[in-house]
Amino acid sequence: MPIRMRFMPQRGLLVSVAHGRLTMDDLLHHRQRVAESTHYHPGLHLLFDTRRTSAIGVSGDAVRTFAGFGQPGQRRFARMALLVGSDLHYGISRIFQAYAGQHDESTLRIIRDPGEAWRWINER
Repeated sequence: MPIRMRFMPQRGLLVSVAHGRLTMDDLLHHRQRVAESTHYHPGLHLLFDTRRTSAIGVSGDAVRTFAGFGQPGQRRFARMALLVGSDLHYGISRIFQAYAGQHDESTLRIIRDPGEAWRWINER
């Protein structure tokens, strides 16, 4: 599985780490696994780490579709930190941020530094 996930219910957190080549099918499968988990609720925070991916096989159109999935205004997580390690990942994450309607950084941040990501996601 290209995306490993670990729920940390005591911290209100889901940590997901992507490995290898990441595709839209991988992201959709991850979303389904999260939604089906007994640990999931919209008040969770998500730290999604893409630094270990070797390639991303996701187009801008696919990101737009993925970001728009669900009800308008529906939040899937209280906070999402997208931890990126390359300019490409940063750009794709910005596309997601724009189409998800997250124009401020109060609920979704794209972060390059792991320490900063952990600090922000743990702020209450």
